[in-house]
Amino acid sequence: MRIDVVNLESREYKELFIKIGSFFNSVEWIKVFNSNIEVYGIYDKGNKLIGFFNLYIEKKYGLTHLKNPPFSPSIALSFVNPSSNPSKKQSFDKSIYRLVQEFISEKNASIVTLTLPVQHIDMQPFIWEGFKVVPNYTYHLLLSEISEEGILKQFSPERRNDIKKALKDGVVCEQSNDYSLVKKMVEFTYNRKGKQLKSELLSSILEQMDSENSFAYVSYLNNKPIAAAFVVYDKNTAYYLLGGYDPKNRHQGAGALSVYNAIIHSKKLGVKIFDFEGSMLPEVERYFRGFGGELKTMFTLNKALFPIEVVLKHYKRSIF
Repeated sequence: MRIDVVNLESREYKELFIKIGSFFNSVEWIKVFNSNIEVYGIYDKGNKLIGFFNLYIEKKYGLTHLKNPPFSPSIALSFVNPSSNPSKKQSFDKSIYRLVQEFISEKNASIVTLTLPVQHIDMQPFIWEGFKVVPNYTYHLLLSEISEEGILKQFSPERRNDIKKALKDGVVCEQSNDYSLVKKMVEFTYNRKGKQLKSELLSSILEQMDSENSFAYVSYLNNKPIAAAFVVYDKNTAYYLLGGYDPKNRHQGAGALSVYNAIIHSKKLGVKIFDFEGSMLPEVERYFRGFGGELKTMFTLNKALFPIEVVLKHYKRSIF
C-alpha cells in the first residue's frame, strides 16, 4: 500500500467521498485553504484508492508545522476496510495507521499536532514510534435515536432553564443566511478570550459555504443579534463549527437557544449525529455537556524535533 497526493477532481476521489467521506473531506472545505492544505490518498496493493486524509502545512520562523486545518476537528482520515473477520479487520486497520505514521514521520516536520476522527482508537503504531498521544473529547448527540420532541429532554435542567428564560424574555431565534452576523459573534468570542482570530480565513470559510452544506441560527433581543450558532453538515453528521455572543448585549439563554434550534434543524435534515466539536476548556466542556450528548474520545498525535520538544515541554507540558 502507498500514500500519495490525490486529485480531488478525479472520479475515484468523488466516488469514494460519496461512500465514506465527511464534510471535512469535501472539495468545498478543502478549497478554503488554497495551497496550505494537501489531500492524500491511501492506495491498496492494486493501486485502488481506499482512503484519504488532509494535512495542513504551516511555515513560521523557518519551522514546518503539520496540523489539522484551522477550524477542523481532525485530519479527516477515512478508509475502507475490506475485511469481515475481526482479527483481519484489526490487522488491516493497524497496517493503515502504520502507513500513515510512516508517511507523517518521513515529512520530517519541525512540529506535528494532528488529530484523528473519533472512530480511530488504535494509536499503538504512533506510540511505538515516539508520538505523544493525547486524548481530547467531544460530545455526540445521537439524533437517530431520539425524536424531535425528545431532544429537549436530553438537556440538563440548567440548559432547559436557559432556553425557557430566553423565550420568556423575548429572545427570538431565526435561521439566517447572513453569515456576516456569525462572523461578528465569533469575533466577539475571540476578542473576549484574548485569542487571535484569522479573520480572512474565517471570511473565506463563510463565503464558501451554502445551504447545501451549512446553516446558521441567530438569536435576537429587541431586534439586535446577540448570539449565533453556525453548523456544517454531511449526510451523517452536523458539526457545530462556530458560535458566539455579543458581550455587551449578553443573555444567558440566547446561545443555548441558537444551539437548540440548530439541533432541531439537524434532526429535520435527517443527519444521525450532532457533533459539538469538543473543547478541553472546563467552562466550554461544561456548557456542551448540558446538551446531553455522549462523550467521545479523539486522539491527538504530537511530536517535534528534539530541541523544539524540550522547549514545548516547558510551555505545553500537557501535550508534549
